[in-house]
Amino acid sequence: MHRALYLSVLGQAATGFVSSYLWKGVVPFHQMLWNLTLTLVNLHVLAVAIHLVRRDGVVGKMVPRRAER
Repeated sequence: MHRALYLSVLGQAATGFVSSYLWKGVVPFHQMLWNLTLTLVNLHVLAVAIHLVRRDGVVGKMVPRRAER
């Protein structure tokens, strides 16, 4: 999931640059990557919600601990 998110964001930036400065023909691909990025983010948030409901400890591993005094 993380790799897919990284790739979609990098692709989004690359096609945005190309569509702004080099070639307008890439705009539909840029828009498709935007929709893909939004879908992946929504799936990621849904996965967090599922782990919170299950209380399986996955979310707790991702939250940083506060330093003890």
